[in-house]
Amino acid sequence: MLDDVLSGLIGGLLAKSMSKVFPPQEEHELAHVPFDAIRQRNKWLYRGAGGAFLLGFLLPLLALATGSANAPWRNEWLCGVIFGLPFLTFYVLLGAIWAFRGRPRLREFVFYAERQMETNIFVCHTMGVPIAVLGVASLVLTLS
Repeated sequence: MLDDVLSGLIGGLLAKSMSKVFPPQEEHELAHVPFDAIRQRNKWLYRGAGGAFLLGFLLPLLALATGSANAPWRNEWLCGVIFGLPFLTFYVLLGAIWAFRGRPRLREFVFYAERQMETNIFVCHTMGVPIAVLGVASLVLTLS
């Protein structure tokens, strides 16, 4: 229990320090649009992104819980899958927004997400893309 509290505190402090070092972009084409209008258009996408992230985290755990002790997915690569698939599902959602709504809509969503997270989105990409690649590689190695 103490380790959960400490990891939550450390994670919160890390997120707060990242938002100070890498604040959201100030110069943006949507900076003149009232934020309430952007919130109305993007809050359901932001919630969907959180749901996609959670789904990517829960799917490997469900496979782990339902499998037998000697199932092929119960190995050391499962750790990469558990941490990589949430980022992969997030990037799949970003790709779907881009494919179905276009690049301007994706830029608007990223602008909103930056404001909600209070951190530049490229910080998330810098950490998220390698973790997503690790998740895909782990999934391939787990299933092969």
